[in-house]
Amino acid sequence: MKQLLVRLALPLLVLAAATVAAGCSSSEDAGGPTGTAAAEQAQQEQAVVIDVRSPEEFAAAHVVDAENINFESSDFASRVGQLDPAATYVVYCRSGRRSALAATEMRSAGLTVLDAGGMQNMLDAGYEQA
Repeated sequence: MKQLLVRLALPLLVLAAATVAAGCSSSEDAGGPTGTAAAEQAQQEQAVVIDVRSPEEFAAAHVVDAENINFESSDFASRVGQLDPAATYVVYCRSGRRSALAATEMRSAGLTVLDAGGMQNMLDAGYEQA
């Protein structure tokens, strides 16, 4: 009986692992496309660009016309609460970690948000650097 359970469980375990791996490598999240695809879509939709990095990072380089709302600041939620809920937003940071977290929080606040990930994805999609 034990051998039968092991033989039945092994394929299920492999299938579950493959499903999880596929989900982790997806180019989309709950909000739609991510990375360069999100940045390209944002351009088409004329989305408002939000840089969620620190003011120091923003001052060093940023996308033209981007607004800086530091994800790690204590006023992030209140600043997000002041955004126009009818607009579409695209967020980016340095590598994509903060933009993913910011996009999730902004969507929870009822906003339409595309997560471009890192700044390089924005540049690859044709945005200009200031």
